[in-house]
Amino acid sequence: RLASGKIVAATDQGLVVFAEGRAETVFGETEGAPDNLVLSVAVDEQDRVWAGTHRGGVFRWSPGAPLRTLPGAATGAVARIAVAHGRVWAGTRDRGLLVLDTALASGPLRPHATERPPAVRDLMVGAGHVWWCDGTATLHRADPHVLVAPELDGLDMRAISALCFDARQRAWFALPQGVYARDAGEHVLTRVLQVPHSTPVTAMAVDADGTLWVATFGDGVHAVRADGRVERHGMTADLCNPNVLAVRVLGRQVWCATLDGLCVRDQATGRWRPVPMPGPGFVYDVLPQADDGAIAATDGNGLLRVDAAGRAQAVDSLGPRTFYTLLRTADGTVWAAGPGTGLCRMADGGLECSGGELPPFNEGTVLAMAAQQGRVLVFGTTGTWAHDPATGQWHDLTAGLRAAGMQAALHAVATLDDGSVRLGCDRGLLHLRPSPTRYRTHLRTVITGLRTAGRPLPVREEVATPHDRNDLAVQFAAPYFDAPGEVRYVYRLEGHDPAPRTTRDREVHYTGLPPGRYTFRVHALLGETVGPPPATAATLVVHVRAPWWERPGGMALIAGLAVAAVVLVVRARERRLRQRERVEQERVRAQLETLRSQVDPHFLFNSLNTLTALIETDADRAVEHVDQLSGFFRSILQVRDKELVPLHEELDLLAGYFDLERARFGAAIALDVQVPSDAMDRWIVPLTTQMLVENALKHNAAGPQAPLTVRITVEGEELVVRNRRSPRVGAPRSTAFGLDSIRRRYAALDPRPVQVVQDDATFMVRVPLVRQWP
Repeated sequence: RLASGKIVAATDQGLVVFAEGRAETVFGETEGAPDNLVLSVAVDEQDRVWAGTHRGGVFRWSPGAPLRTLPGAATGAVARIAVAHGRVWAGTRDRGLLVLDTALASGPLRPHATERPPAVRDLMVGAGHVWWCDGTATLHRADPHVLVAPELDGLDMRAISALCFDARQRAWFALPQGVYARDAGEHVLTRVLQVPHSTPVTAMAVDADGTLWVATFGDGVHAVRADGRVERHGMTADLCNPNVLAVRVLGRQVWCATLDGLCVRDQATGRWRPVPMPGPGFVYDVLPQADDGAIAATDGNGLLRVDAAGRAQAVDSLGPRTFYTLLRTADGTVWAAGPGTGLCRMADGGLECSGGELPPFNEGTVLAMAAQQGRVLVFGTTGTWAHDPATGQWHDLTAGLRAAGMQAALHAVATLDDGSVRLGCDRGLLHLRPSPTRYRTHLRTVITGLRTAGRPLPVREEVATPHDRNDLAVQFAAPYFDAPGEVRYVYRLEGHDPAPRTTRDREVHYTGLPPGRYTFRVHALLGETVGPPPATAATLVVHVRAPWWERPGGMALIAGLAVAAVVLVVRARERRLRQRERVEQERVRAQLETLRSQVDPHFLFNSLNTLTALIETDADRAVEHVDQLSGFFRSILQVRDKELVPLHEELDLLAGYFDLERARFGAAIALDVQVPSDAMDRWIVPLTTQMLVENALKHNAAGPQAPLTVRITVEGEELVVRNRRSPRVGAPRSTAFGLDSIRRRYAALDPRPVQVVQDDATFMVRVPLVRQWP
């Protein structure tokens, strides 16, 4: 769309301009277009229309101006065309990507340097770069501020040995075919000088009169005057040596660096004057000074300062000894570089050098230096680096410029008035325009993903995760298309990491984070920048929640439960103590009652009467009766302090008691014990059966004709004691102490009750048996 609102369209009939819905103008072959089949069209900021055709290359048209075909793109199909960053980008099917400065009125499209020009299928501009595809899986990218032209007007620009520009921005290029000139507004190279192939051009410079000085290796210096006249300055003109490595001018003053020292041209006589040099006098470069002196970069003698009288003195006698190239920046600072020297700045006290450990100095050869955007660019065979004198920082441009392994001749570099740098190298003519992003040290960083325990979380300024999902993975990115592999990330998890860490990965992991509040900060940088995180850093607050029992409410709950547990334990202990006290009281009462009953006068009287009768009739049985009586009382004393006894011990005690009673009653009483052997190891309250049997003998009548039988059996988990009911006449009044004592003692030891079941014929007591007793 044009500024007027008109629409331009690419058609098979040519370039068509539509106004108010109808075709207003058609530009086809009849109207001067190179081809009717227009494949693509674009409009620049100046309302100029650029069109790509099927077989006629690119042509340009603007309202009120004639149609013009670009001479450098007269052939080939242009599939896509775009305008961006002051250039036209044309994607062709056979010549790859072509580019033209739109600031020029007309001119050829120069090939954009690629190792193998692909067939451009599609083309777009975005994210500060030009992108194109060739139908494969590869996506190509071009930095619009970095252009490399392998050829120009049919000349191979990969063989440039020297170049320079004058005040009018007229360019001179030295190629094996000769020296060519091109005016700023023209696009045709004109050869102004032809030199033998055996004497290559090493350097060129233009003085204030417009004379081009061409230095050669073997044929001296040639002066190409503004009117086209050529003068040769060799040995006959008193030039120090015909092997010239550098030529520099300041105003009308001309200096040459040769294999035999320095030569300066006398402005009054036009003759060359040699400058005495210490040592062999091998000079790589020379930089004229405003005081009519110069700075010389030598091989073996370091930097030399030459005054107006021609006296040479070392700038720093202790500094490096060999320098290849010199540079004066806009502030007047002189810089020098050579093999292993680093970048050296001349100061009043000598030389100040830095960066000697970087690849341009310690691994390869320094080729040239240039100034751009306040920085010093160092071009070497192992890469290109930029130095910022204000901060002392270095910036690696190798990947962004694709400069690794690049070869260039010494001094084949120039800086134009617009700040762009031109460099002749083995890849073509490098055009390095000022870029707002090339020398960035920090990149804007964003956090792109977050996972805890392998589960993704939404990315917010603050996130929270439970204590059992405390494994954290953070992903981040800082887009930098010039050289993605050069981006480094500095990150720190505040509250966990003692110091910042550096990585080239775009994801970091933390495992087993303790509960707490953490702040994750990450920023991307280029070069060796250090310091606090910049404003471009990304921040994420992570809160690992403590488990509920470590929170104030949980701790209060736990404390309350602990207090309640202590209270319950204390109360349970008190209940157990009271129960034990009651059991002990019942046991003592039972012992006392048992002893009382055993020592009852009637019992003793009956036992003694039985003993008297036995003594008179059967002395042996009398002795046996005494032994049984003493054994019974001994057994009572042994179990009186126990809460429970095994059932077999209880039945043994009962057997001793029943033997004593049978000596008195004879066949009138009987004891029937039928307890299985597997129940003998169960536990029972001591003297329980003795009390129940004694109770049965005490309250029931017995005789030889109707004997009283007490049966003891086990049913399930209970001991059953039963006898028939035959109440005695004149039986003593029952105190019910025995049964009541048994109930209370069992109530303190076992939740199962003692059951008493009786009817007119039977009296039965069911006593629980305890399986285990500690």
